[in-house]
Amino acid sequence: MSAPTAHRWRLVAPWYRWERRDGAEPGRKDGAARPALHKYTSTAYVADFLADPQRSVTFGDVDQYQEIETIPHEPLPTDPRKRRRFLSATRLRPSGVRKLFPIAHQRHYVVAVGLHCDEPGFPRVDPADVAEAGFVVRRQRAAIPAGQEKKAAELLAAVTAAQAGERRAELAAARDRARRLHPFGAARDAVRSPSAAAAAARRDLEAARRELRVWASAVGVDRRTEAWVDAGDGDFGQWVPIDDEPAELIERRYPLRLLTAPAADPDHAAREGTIYWGTVPASSAEVSRDGSARFTELGTYEIRAFARTRGCGGCPGPLVWSAASEPYRLASFHDPDGCSQRPVEIRLPDFAQLEASGATPSVRMSSPPGSSFEFTEDGKVPTSGGVREKGEVCFFALPLITIVAMLVLKIFLPLVTLIFGLFWMLKLKFCIPPSAELEAGVQAQLTVIEGGIQASIEADVDVDVDVRVNQPALETALRTGLDNSRPGALGTKLTADYTNDPLCELLARQGYGVAEGEPFPVFGTAPEHTTPVRRDEVVHP
Repeated sequence: MSAPTAHRWRLVAPWYRWERRDGAEPGRKDGAARPALHKYTSTAYVADFLADPQRSVTFGDVDQYQEIETIPHEPLPTDPRKRRRFLSATRLRPSGVRKLFPIAHQRHYVVAVGLHCDEPGFPRVDPADVAEAGFVVRRQRAAIPAGQEKKAAELLAAVTAAQAGERRAELAAARDRARRLHPFGAARDAVRSPSAAAAAARRDLEAARRELRVWASAVGVDRRTEAWVDAGDGDFGQWVPIDDEPAELIERRYPLRLLTAPAADPDHAAREGTIYWGTVPASSAEVSRDGSARFTELGTYEIRAFARTRGCGGCPGPLVWSAASEPYRLASFHDPDGCSQRPVEIRLPDFAQLEASGATPSVRMSSPPGSSFEFTEDGKVPTSGGVREKGEVCFFALPLITIVAMLVLKIFLPLVTLIFGLFWMLKLKFCIPPSAELEAGVQAQLTVIEGGIQASIEADVDVDVDVRVNQPALETALRTGLDNSRPGALGTKLTADYTNDPLCELLARQGYGVAEGEPFPVFGTAPEHTTPVRRDEVVHP
């Protein structure tokens, strides 16, 4: 029997991810010829994939890497104080690049490929002819020559500014089209300027991108693909340039396993194709010699699968490589979207229980000699020389450490927020208040501002911020909490700088306006899943 002809193999997406004959889900066409990523929200994701690989969680906007853009300051025309309409000066927008979350965010990923013969009919490869199958994770990098970093930053800033200008122009054009459709709109001859501005903004964006490309070509920006090569010493390794399809494997690889159809499932996807799968590493303990981690949120990565035939006489056959998967970036551990996908509850200690308890402190803290401060009896902080020469061992109760940490947080949060004007930080704090009135904690944070708030409650209050918010209750909280006509009024800072919209948004995020008995925010909403198809409903790439 002759050896298989490996050069006629193709590694593509599994057949259930190919382009549909009816033209539905047009995004399938772009991903049909490359490894397919499957997303799961359960720790039993391997069992879920093996049972039905067609059923996985769909990727949405939250699964795109977010870029930061500046919100243009456009005050309301009728506001003489030109107050800000947004609490934050920046916002996030999807970049179009896939984002993968780590396990800590309760997200798991599987990569799958189908192995076929590149012949008429696109037949499946017999698994008995496959000696090895696996995949590698590579990094995409644009190496900027030394001394060109400042110019690169300037050109990127110009592209970002042009993108923001394009969106503003498109928004103006959309508003103008809406006015045109209105029966009492402006004159017809006054509607051409927004469209012309949008076209000019698109030209500016293309010019900025062209300038960036010309500069990159002129200074020799090296766009390269790098592979992770083990250093042979524990978890140490390094990124090195590599060809897309090397003849030999020198880089860190991960195994791909053959997907087998259960005997009791006649409709299983594995019955229609030779499919291999593996789990995607979204984190790693591997580091380079300079201490940098192998995977970070700053890198852009891709997956390439490979298969090797069984050669003659037991010798390994040649490698066959897949195309690169869609590029992706990794979410940081502190990613807000990721953290909200796996909420954590920490119950603070019960003061009454602690007062009545006689338990021995359970946290032992020891300090080496010369590393422990020696405090005076009056509690004053020691000056230089006030260090114990002998080691010190102290026992603390864990609830005491928690209480002090929470106390420090409550003290410094309002100080940092108010002194530096970082009011957007209040969006990161959500409290469920006992009533619709402003709780004492929020009032304490805002009364530090000198002068009291002069709320513009004579104007209409816009509280249309979220469908889950009880609008009347939120309006009551806004009017009573920001009204300076009663004792204990709050400061002037917020309403002097912001319109009612961001104030309502802040109150809603703090929990005011929550309907009785309704939790807000809501975690763990039911995910959407991919649509299953039959083999005769798709077309091979």
